[in-house]
Amino acid sequence: MTKIKRWLVRLGLVGFAGGTVILARPALVRDTAKREQVEQVREQVLRANTQAQEKALQILGESTTTTKEVIERVREVTREVTNRDPQEIISQTVTNITQEVKNLPQEQVKRVKQEVCRQILKEE
Repeated sequence: MTKIKRWLVRLGLVGFAGGTVILARPALVRDTAKREQVEQVREQVLRANTQAQEKALQILGESTTTTKEVIERVREVTREVTNRDPQEIISQTVTNITQEVKNLPQEQVKRVKQEVCRQILKEE
């Protein structure tokens, strides 16, 4: 059964490749009536592709505009609530986190020293 499936997949791929070649090169079809049909289908496919690309660009443009509006609204709300520029808040937060990270190893070293001293005192 798996051999049949494999051959069906291969046959489908060959058919797809053949159709793609014929759409890419309609001149390969010798019969003029069929060549015209292939050229019409090719033009329809190309037109549909162009329309899809234009629609995708339109949607992307609209989403970009919407994103900019949302970001600007968030900035306005942040300014209204905190009376500070959002960039200042971000900078201050980054500075605070950086300072905490720098202080963290020193605090851990201090804790270890204190623990060692406690153990020494308990042993005596």
